[in-house]
Amino acid sequence: MVLVPGTLTFKETVLLAQAAEHRAGTPCGTMDQSASVAGGVIRYDGATLTVEQLQPDLGDYLFAVADSAVDRSLGASAYPTRVQEANQIRELASEELGYPVEHPAQLNRAALDRLTGGDQPVLNTNLAARLRHIVSETERVEAGMTALRAADWPEFGRLMTESGRSSATDYDISHPRVEELVGEILEVDGVLGARMMGGGGGGTALTLLRRDRLDALESALRAGYYRTYGLDERPGVIQPCAFAGPARVETDIASD
Repeated sequence: MVLVPGTLTFKETVLLAQAAEHRAGTPCGTMDQSASVAGGVIRYDGATLTVEQLQPDLGDYLFAVADSAVDRSLGASAYPTRVQEANQIRELASEELGYPVEHPAQLNRAALDRLTGGDQPVLNTNLAARLRHIVSETERVEAGMTALRAADWPEFGRLMTESGRSSATDYDISHPRVEELVGEILEVDGVLGARMMGGGGGGTALTLLRRDRLDALESALRAGYYRTYGLDERPGVIQPCAFAGPARVETDIASD
């Protein structure tokens, strides 16, 4: 994909955007940049920086985000620590398994068992939990792709909720307030799934629900979570989502 003829490819644009964030002090990966440059719904491969464009049919369902009102910053979150832990897992796994592990997502259940089992496991408790999340999340992505292609949104929602729970427990990147919000969301009739999103430490909860239950969700949360924290009159706490197009290159930007 070339954004502007003769200039940057998709991959080059993503890496340039990542480098800009690194210079600003945010130790991010390339997922958000890939999603922005590609647009729509994608399957993202962080190892190869490639994306597959998907065309999901949501039918009677939609995604919405609910604001926890807990401010977050990727640079101040657990994200940098998780990057360090992933590198530790990669190095220890390479030594134990006898082949170079370029990233932990290469590892399967058998490798997980070998690295975490026995009387003297290779990985300590924290690293074992991180790898357990990575391995199970990779499996959920495959199952999620199957559900998405079949428009099986109840199954997709179930996987989405499982993913969030694993992110909150084994990967330990959520926030108690966000998990409280997710718990209340899941109690609303018509909700198929909910989870924390982003790099963790606050932010929003992503919800998959029936379109005709959006108002009911907002009413329930304003009477519950948002009232608890004095936010029940705050506007825009729940926003329905739409699949947006790709980022554009602006060639005519007015200067001051």
